[in-house]
Amino acid sequence: MLPKKERLPVQSVVRLRGRSSRNNNFTVKAFWSSTPTPFLSRFGIVVSGKIVKGAVQRNKLKRMIYGVIEEIKSELLKADYLVITNKNIALDDKKLLREELVSLFREIINKK
Repeated sequence: MLPKKERLPVQSVVRLRGRSSRNNNFTVKAFWSSTPTPFLSRFGIVVSGKIVKGAVQRNKLKRMIYGVIEEIKSELLKADYLVITNKNIALDDKKLLREELVSLFREIINKK
């Protein structure tokens, strides 16, 4: 789990426009102008109850996403990042989800 200062209050950025990248499972948005601390990246995750019904499954997915973020956050630019799960997310293949999420973060970096 990320420290509180690195967690993004999701309600504050859901409607904002930022640079985004998406695939079948995830949408990743980056916001450079909303960062209150320019030397720190913040991360938020949205997993809808309509997409993943059980709270246990939603929390497992969030922990997996936070684990990926912990691994690659040193490579990322300093900004606010929001990860949104899409409707047809395949929860079975964790390795594939990990690879797709890393590729989306790298794509966001290259767009800037």
